[in-house]
Amino acid sequence: MGLFGEKKKKIIIAEDDANIRNIIKFTLESAGYKVVEFENGGLALEAIPKEMPDAIVLDVMMPIKNGFEVCYEVKQNTKLNHIPILILTATTQTSSKSDDYWKIRSKADAFITKPFKAAVLVSEIKDMIAASSSGGAEYRI
Repeated sequence: MGLFGEKKKKIIIAEDDANIRNIIKFTLESAGYKVVEFENGGLALEAIPKEMPDAIVLDVMMPIKNGFEVCYEVKQNTKLNHIPILILTATTQTSSKSDDYWKIRSKADAFITKPFKAAVLVSEIKDMIAASSSGGAEYRI
């Protein structure tokens, strides 16, 4: 429970690099979120319908299922497609395409290129959850 008795928002993170996963987990827990972590996209995809998180953070380059595949499958599922997804990756650093291009292409609600600032990650998650909870328009960066 949060400070005023409200239920903590749950975030699923899928990141195969343990150090980065720990940084993301620490950052989000410090901001008051409950974090459920997975080291690959396959495990995360299995857990999402059971956990029904308030948001999902995905790396792109992971074993079993990559972040784009997980994002696509969640967004195709009518029971899950309301869950906002943030893709956090270094994969596109060398691409000539912008983060907005990759966000649109992946159907993600937000897209952040690594390395990232903790405050930006927390702000994006907060904004995504607020937009999703209000039932308002699709979240945009």
